[in-house]
Amino acid sequence: MTIGIGAEWMFAPNWSVFAEYNYMWFLDDSARAFTLAGGGAGEVINVQQRASTALVGVNYKLQWDAPVVAKY
Repeated sequence: MTIGIGAEWMFAPNWSVFAEYNYMWFLDDSARAFTLAGGGAGEVINVQQRASTALVGVNYKLQWDAPVVAKY
């Protein structure tokens, strides 16, 4: 699952800056790496994955909606 927050601000006609933070966590899991001879429990591995990301950037908006004019 992911939860995050972000903001974007347009400071010129085609330019904007943004900042974003995301916190991600994944399903906690346990697994047995091997089983001992005779059926005894071997090593158990517990996995917990967490990640945090922070992004800051600049965007330029291309004018894709403007009419295309061929110039020769």
